[in-house]
Amino acid sequence: MSDAKISSRREAGGDPPDEFPSLPRRSSGSRASGALSLAALALFLGVAAYPRMFAILVPWDDEGYFLLTLRSFRRMGALYDRVFTYYGPLYYLLLDGTFAALRLSISHDHGRLVSLGLWLAASLVAGVAIFRLTGRLWIGCAAQIGVFWSLLVPMPFEPLHPAALLALLLACLVATALLVPRRPRAALAIQGVLVASVGLVKVNVGAFALLGVSLAAVSSFPALRERRWLAGSVAIAAALAAPLLMAGELGVPWVRSYALLVSASAVALCVPLLASGPVPRLGPPPLLAFLASAAVTVAVVVLAVLARGTSAGGLVQALFVAPFRQVEVFRVPTVLPPYAGELAWLLPAVAAAAVFRRRGWPGREAGGAGALLLSVGRVVAGILLAISAIEVGFVLVPLAWIAAVPPRHACDSQELAYGRRLLPSLAVLQTLHGYPVGGSHISWASFLLVPVAALCVADGLRELAVLLAARAPAFASRARRMAPALGLLAALGLATAFYRSQADDRALYRSGVPLPLPGSSRLRLPRAQVAALVWLRESILQHCSMVIGLPGLASLHFWTGLEPPNGFNVGTWMFLFGPEIQQDILDRVRPIERLCVVRNQSLIDMWSQGRPMPPGPLLDYVLENFTPIGRRRGYELLVRSEAAEREGSAPPSPGYHRAGEAPGEAADGR
Repeated sequence: MSDAKISSRREAGGDPPDEFPSLPRRSSGSRASGALSLAALALFLGVAAYPRMFAILVPWDDEGYFLLTLRSFRRMGALYDRVFTYYGPLYYLLLDGTFAALRLSISHDHGRLVSLGLWLAASLVAGVAIFRLTGRLWIGCAAQIGVFWSLLVPMPFEPLHPAALLALLLACLVATALLVPRRPRAALAIQGVLVASVGLVKVNVGAFALLGVSLAAVSSFPALRERRWLAGSVAIAAALAAPLLMAGELGVPWVRSYALLVSASAVALCVPLLASGPVPRLGPPPLLAFLASAAVTVAVVVLAVLARGTSAGGLVQALFVAPFRQVEVFRVPTVLPPYAGELAWLLPAVAAAAVFRRRGWPGREAGGAGALLLSVGRVVAGILLAISAIEVGFVLVPLAWIAAVPPRHACDSQELAYGRRLLPSLAVLQTLHGYPVGGSHISWASFLLVPVAALCVADGLRELAVLLAARAPAFASRARRMAPALGLLAALGLATAFYRSQADDRALYRSGVPLPLPGSSRLRLPRAQVAALVWLRESILQHCSMVIGLPGLASLHFWTGLEPPNGFNVGTWMFLFGPEIQQDILDRVRPIERLCVVRNQSLIDMWSQGRPMPPGPLLDYVLENFTPIGRRRGYELLVRSEAAEREGSAPPSPGYHRAGEAPGEAADGR
């Protein structure tokens, strides 16, 4: 049958021809059993990942920062005015509500359990979405394992990071593809809620999500496709998102390579999205439902946080001013292979050639060797994309456009036709989440590429089945009968590989000793680390009634029970807080008897990145009026010098050095 006839049937909404079958239809019973299977897999993943979650405690203490800001918000309200944070109000409203609803104390143990639950929920939603889109349970299981695996990398380093909540919201956004063809009004209303929610957690990620949803909409709804200027404008915005975001830093080699990679991937994706027809039988897009639900979500969250004491000025500052200071305060380069960005620009040409050759390929026999090679290529590309996303990040994001091209010899369901537009769009633009701070952000920027890879594998196998049926019917028949067992074996093999990959973490957990500090008894850490933290806590309780961290070490307030001066607590306070804020904190702490400082020079160097710490009232006071009385594994406890207090100044304490100067004894790590 010719491509023209297949295309006409698709556009008319008719049944696909027998030799080009659509996805298998699943009964409600099989869907329920599939959901139960995925839930059981989530339980397995949670048990397997538990040792990793509780066997690592990193010194830079972002975990303590999130815990302390949550506790301060619960006690004081007035987010941004009395509680300092980088992140949007919805994160605090939802997490505070979650801890309250589950009757959990805000502690290290419970915070890590909540984080693990969010990671598991995100992977489960992604697995269910891929299962329903592809009709293959084992592919849904593989996607669930892959998503969780990719998120597992930063899990113990950033417990309670808003990225956990963002991952769940983005996975739910992918799952809306299941609803758009049948109930578009409800689906777009849910999308509006989710996009607004993402923006109210982290505004830049919300902007990327909005652009991804817009790109899917203009390529899916016939009424929007007719407005070529609109589709073209959204495509141009997607292509320019990376260079516009990084405009001030494009002279830096790693930033330029990053921008080129994402921009080329967006252009390559837009080619098949705009060259293919819209999703059949979609009616007028209910944009009003999207806009209304997004507006209501924003209004509810804003009113809720204002009711808890936040000022309008503080909210505006936090959402639209503070996020743009991140690049000035701290950055971690995202290192890509040499010329990755430049070479990625070959992909738009490849995508265009593939799409237009596919269009003009009339009546080619289903069993052609070239078609077999292309179907195998889809599978290989999907596997490589998944491995790359899990192991190294989004370096192969230029391959995401392959998922947007439907198989030539198989027909999509409406849900899949929309899903292959939505999922790659979100995944490509989500890679911008890794700028300007790489590290853990690379995993969060890459995890959506795993379900994209699952689509590529499913498409390749679907097409390969049809092509084999044309060339070797007997072999294809046997393969169809064996497919469920082979799929189950593949899923079990991937689950086994995941479990074996956690062997080192299980050994580390078993060899560790419990951390006997309040709210942290589930952690099992190396004996030397536990001894140092116990020494630090006992020394603080013996000598101090209040403690300041240099840099901020918020976990100490949970372990010692000593309150911080106010709600402005963050690791990089030396760079973030100007003279007015530092002076306010200094006025609060100067009268405190037995005031102490905990200093860690290696952490100061990490946050400073070679820059000198700018002068400020609190920083100068700490540097000039405190002397060390003990040191353990890089942590120094400093007490206030009475003589220096009377004189009003004193030389810097022994061992201190500003970033970029020669380190003294304080940085020796003992």
